[in-house]
Amino acid sequence: MSLLLALLLAAPGSAAVISRVPTAPVPVLRGPLTAPALSPNLGPTLLAAPLSSLTLAPALAAPQLPAAPVVQAAQIPSVVIDLTQDAPQAAPTTLESLVGFAKSLSGLTFSDPKAALDSFWTGSQARKPEVEAAGPSYLANSRDADFLRLGAITAAAQTSPTGRKVLKAVMALTQKEGKPIQVRFQDLKGNLGEYDYIAKVLYLDRKYADGDPRLGAATMIHELVHVLQHGQGVPSEALEMELEAHVLTLIVLDELGIKPEEESSFSAAAVRELRKSPKAFEEWMAGQLPGKVRLDKGFDEAVESLEYEREELQESIENLEQSYARRPSARTKGRLAKADERLAAVQADLKRLKSPSGRAAYRKLAARAKALMQRHHRSLARRD
Repeated sequence: MSLLLALLLAAPGSAAVISRVPTAPVPVLRGPLTAPALSPNLGPTLLAAPLSSLTLAPALAAPQLPAAPVVQAAQIPSVVIDLTQDAPQAAPTTLESLVGFAKSLSGLTFSDPKAALDSFWTGSQARKPEVEAAGPSYLANSRDADFLRLGAITAAAQTSPTGRKVLKAVMALTQKEGKPIQVRFQDLKGNLGEYDYIAKVLYLDRKYADGDPRLGAATMIHELVHVLQHGQGVPSEALEMELEAHVLTLIVLDELGIKPEEESSFSAAAVRELRKSPKAFEEWMAGQLPGKVRLDKGFDEAVESLEYEREELQESIENLEQSYARRPSARTKGRLAKADERLAAVQADLKRLKSPSGRAAYRKLAARAKALMQRHHRSLARRD
């Protein structure tokens, strides 16, 4: 059984298919892959801005990105974040201002959401991306206290120029698809964030429900990059997705004034490897995330890897079906559902990799990740 399949079927209560942000690098890769343990040295920053427990009216919508200032200063003691500006701005910090911020924001809508989304990947400026009317929520969470923390994390993300670009692109995507991204806080047992790309749910570790919202912002941006990537028609388990998302995470941390080691030992190790060279970073990431397909090995090897996984999944599904027929249980039923979901994703990935359009999309992702790694490597070298 492959490491990826072992991870997929290991925990009955976990998300089916996910992209993860680990807290610490994996020191040894033997046997079934398990999530790395929480780093004990996350730093005092986590407790910098505690948020008290709140009980408010149920089912508040998640905050939307602001357009122009649409509320009076008395309603929001801190500044209103304006995404049309490039300079970082301070996020609301007091509980009073967070409540006002969360309740009072209005959203951007795009006259051409596809063009606005494309502009994120190309770096071009989409035409008429400004406000035409109040837009729908682009992130959703039904828990009151979590909604307020999500507002704080989103506000912090907007103070990063890179984070702001990602949020704009996510807004364009959700407007195009007509539904928000579901965001949930959950105990992830060693991971900072996860994105279940089949259920389309983004998870943030429960520790982000209290503490410095900038730390949650960096992780949320990482996972939102995966949301955007999965809309590009590339293999769902491509290593290049993680290369791009992790470098963008490092950039966001830098823009937010957070040292990588304050966020996680994994990010600290990532910076160390990227300082050596983009190739060293890529090889290190491949070791941390075994089972990912890689374009530098060629399309044929990527297809072969997925076909092997498909065979393993089909065999596993057959065994699970027999086990369930002998002794039905919720655990076996859940494992079977996960295997079915992953098999469908593998089939879709094989179809992509065998099509001209899918191969072109993968080449674009790989080239984009390579260029980003090179740029940030040079940026780190200039500081040394």
